[in-house]
Amino acid sequence: MSKIQTDKSRYPSRYSPGGFVTATQYIIELTCENQARYRKTELPAKFWNLPEWNNTFKRYLRQVQALLKKYDERAIIRAIQKNKICTLFSPVLQDRIKAEVKLLEGIEKVKEFAKLHRPTEIILPEKTVEKNKLSMLDE
Repeated sequence: MSKIQTDKSRYPSRYSPGGFVTATQYIIELTCENQARYRKTELPAKFWNLPEWNNTFKRYLRQVQALLKKYDERAIIRAIQKNKICTLFSPVLQDRIKAEVKLLEGIEKVKEFAKLHRPTEIILPEKTVEKNKLSMLDE
């Protein structure tokens, strides 16, 4: 955990007051939060130190590291948030992550297209004023 946001620790932690955590820790926090919500309990600060969550945290740590080798961290986070995934061993998780990867790739393609095809200068037609008696007086 870091008190300041860095490239490595860029996600705000809800369970380490005033700190930032890595993608691995953030993904585990999200999953445990969903699991606690499913159990209708609250996660306290530094919940990973509690005996009931310590084993879960350690198991998820290995699973997240394996997922991060295959997929982009943003896709994993979005899949967990959107689908309220309660366990990283869910059989549908990989399918949800793959769908998010495709979605993120589509978004990146749209951004690239917008950058390449952005008009450099917008030329507006000149404003034409009809001649009437008032405009003749102004001249």
